[in-house]
Amino acid sequence: MLIDSITKIFGSLESDTKALVENETDQLRLKTIKALSVVMSALVTCFVLALVLMAALLFLTMALGQWLGVILENAILGYLIVGGVFLLIFVVLMISKSKLFINRFVSLFVKLFYSEK
Repeated sequence: MLIDSITKIFGSLESDTKALVENETDQLRLKTIKALSVVMSALVTCFVLALVLMAALLFLTMALGQWLGVILENAILGYLIVGGVFLLIFVVLMISKSKLFINRFVSLFVKLFYSEK
């Protein structure tokens, strides 16, 4: 009688524990899917915005090169000045890449994965 009661309690405890583990696993899976979908949507949005920005920069730099070429009466010199400015911007960005990009992306991904809404 006592053994039957203890067996019934442990059987119930085992099934409750299995259900709890399954629920926690499902909850972890859903949180992971949510975090990955937020990251993927952020990446796609950034990619589209960067693509549009690059197209706009292309046309603006072409116009700036043409304008400088007219002012300086030498189209090649206008394009060289624009290219030099971009080269200078590239060098500055390469020197300060960890401060500008890496640390910010790490904190952005931590916020995206661990934000509780």
